[in-house]
Amino acid sequence: MKNISRLAALLMSALLLASCGEAAASPNAGGETEPVQGENDQPAETTTEDPNADSLPAADLEGEEFRIWSRIGQLMYIYVDEMDGDVINDAVYTAISNVKERFNVSITGTEYDCEINTSNNKIGNSILAGDDFCEILSCHDRTMAQFSLAGMLSNVNDLPYLDYSKPWWPERSLQTLTINGIMYLISNSISYGNIRATNCTYFDKAKLDAYGIEYPYQTVRDGAWTLDLMTELCKDAYEDLNGDGKRDNGDNYGFVGFQSAYRLIESFEIVPYRADPEKILIVDVDNDRTRELINKYYKLCFESAGGLFLAEDGSYREMFNNGRTMFTFGTLADAVTTFRYSDVQYGFLPMPKLNDAQQNYCSGSNDVPFGVPITNSKREMTGMLIEALSAEGYRVVQPAFFEVAMKQKFASDEDSVEMLDIIAENRVLDFGYLYCGNLPLCRFISFMFTPKKANTDFDSFYAKNIQKEQANVDAIIEAYMNPA
Repeated sequence: MKNISRLAALLMSALLLASCGEAAASPNAGGETEPVQGENDQPAETTTEDPNADSLPAADLEGEEFRIWSRIGQLMYIYVDEMDGDVINDAVYTAISNVKERFNVSITGTEYDCEINTSNNKIGNSILAGDDFCEILSCHDRTMAQFSLAGMLSNVNDLPYLDYSKPWWPERSLQTLTINGIMYLISNSISYGNIRATNCTYFDKAKLDAYGIEYPYQTVRDGAWTLDLMTELCKDAYEDLNGDGKRDNGDNYGFVGFQSAYRLIESFEIVPYRADPEKILIVDVDNDRTRELINKYYKLCFESAGGLFLAEDGSYREMFNNGRTMFTFGTLADAVTTFRYSDVQYGFLPMPKLNDAQQNYCSGSNDVPFGVPITNSKREMTGMLIEALSAEGYRVVQPAFFEVAMKQKFASDEDSVEMLDIIAENRVLDFGYLYCGNLPLCRFISFMFTPKKANTDFDSFYAKNIQKEQANVDAIIEAYMNPA
């Protein structure tokens, strides 16, 4: 069994918060753990020769209950009660059933109303009151981060049986969510939400055909799909479709952006909070890369005739659905929930690179992570079932969502299938995205750009906001250096 809590502390001096262009060795295992009560002495049920096989021992948990609590609308990413014929739903049901049968355990799921504001959060108050109501839970992503800072969640690295060398533990998420050897949040294959919520670029095939533009698939393969190129392709695409002489939502554009641009800066390899060997954590946005993104995104959305910048993120979906934009940024979930119902023949592309020097494509994710409440009294079982459910998610659920639903139902050609692999392979859930809340420097595009005006003076913006941002980082460092 593998547990990294010991070795992770030794790795801290070399740890960098992950971006898609950075790769460090995954945290490795420490020592052995004691067996779960009721476990026999038989060898593991599967061999380690198969990379998709877990290394869990045989165990009979004698009908013990494992309780999963999740925010309303998101429990289905990890738990369902019954089959309904949908390929993804039935895969989740199968994964749960496999674990229940294998370990003779009862698994239950509960949806609950989870407010973003942690100062008056029912779940947070229950944990502080000492209620042992579930083994794992998820809430709003930023709320989960605040729960960890408030001492409500356990260090996942202290749990037994978690084998971080397995493919259901994404290396970049392990890196970016670990500070000072501590990881409070789980973002892995226990839920398919981490892939579902990954950023990508959509394009309307009919629009590119109309302008005589070749689909950029080969450009992606050549490593040349950049923000500059997309801006060039979009610049002449404006048409006043409704004939009112105004640039509004009723017209045609080359690109539609939106103000609440979550995951955007992470998708261009900007890491707002970065681990540092000496200072533990630093604010890292005062650099040339940030200024380059601001200037290029401004050119795309405001200087180009083909660009439009909206206040509401839902509006980009409506415009793309109605065939009024050539390109837009979205998540893979948009294909599942919205674009599949339109008449638009769309293609998938990864997020463009910021410049030619960027080595890899990158896709920010806003996965809703899971955590283990400090009131959890079943640590042995929890570690075992987190590992088992994550393995089943990787083997059963992830293929149903990604290989069957995304590739066979929502991808219109084989090139888009290839693009989906590139998008998924280069996704990252960034620490800063979770822990900076809604502070300006971590959301500088949303704060500096509005539909009517964009402020590109980052130096002044940084000077105005760094004190507040640094105070937040100091509080995070304190929480991770002196955990509850």
